[in-house]
Amino acid sequence: LFVRVRDTQSLDDVTALATEVAAYKVDYVGLDLAFDGMAVECASGEAATFRRCVETVRAVNHGNLILMSEDADLLEAGLEAALEVGQSVTPLLYAANANNWQEMAAVAKRNKMPLAVAGATLDELAQLTGQISAAGVEDLVLAPSTVDFAGSLSLLTQLRRLALKYGKRELGYPILTLP
Repeated sequence: LFVRVRDTQSLDDVTALATEVAAYKVDYVGLDLAFDGMAVECASGEAATFRRCVETVRAVNHGNLILMSEDADLLEAGLEAALEVGQSVTPLLYAANANNWQEMAAVAKRNKMPLAVAGATLDELAQLTGQISAAGVEDLVLAPSTVDFAGSLSLLTQLRRLALKYGKRELGYPILTLP
């Protein structure tokens, strides 16, 4: 479970939320449940704003990190900020799609980072993962685009069934969903 912030939010709000997420822990039947990390979305379209937001999150929250933008240059700016903070971090880059997969694959390959692949259909996901893995990026996460819970359940079931029962290796990667 990740909590998403956008770089258009005030840095004070981002700091407060990132701090709360880092501190959150609840005991559930003897298990400590906590958030896995933060997702930082570049909603502004500005590299400097995205960098500041990533730096703000990393200053108070040392959990896992997802960097979100469809622009490879903006993702690289956020990635630089995440790596400069000094903690050991391997952010997930989100997301390559049919329009940007070559640029995103280049960033992921150059920085040795995992890459999420977004697609509206199973065929599109399979095609994109095949192209991206052929480009040298093997650390992939599927990010199917769905609108509702029933659609998500159906699509996720189909993904796993195709990968496991029918051997579609290009659909056998971990899955990320964004409610």
